[in-house]
Amino acid sequence: MRILIIGLCAFCIMNAFDGKSRIGVNAFEIANSADPFIVLKKSSKKAKSEDIKIEPSFELQAIFDEKAMINNIWLRVGEVIDGFELINIKQKTVALQRTGQIIVLNLFESGGLDD
Repeated sequence: MRILIIGLCAFCIMNAFDGKSRIGVNAFEIANSADPFIVLKKSSKKAKSEDIKIEPSFELQAIFDEKAMINNIWLRVGEVIDGFELINIKQKTVALQRTGQIIVLNLFESGGLDD
């Protein structure tokens, strides 16, 4: 069995190289062929900080002694967090306001502009 496999391999190798020189691609064909690689062009417009708008998210964590802890920061009425002014503190809720937007946060519930 080994002799048969070795003979078959030798036959294939001899037929692969039958004395003819290998014919490759000439310079003209290379110059006129399409590039096989995809080239990604970078966008000419760079994102500016004013183009990216991330709306703030707030979490009311505690209310104590006319102060509210929002996002780990203690605030009193009239103080500002992320552009929103704290306008009201009640027993279990607070209200934040920015240019006509009002967000009401409930104790132990996170909130943001999408809520």
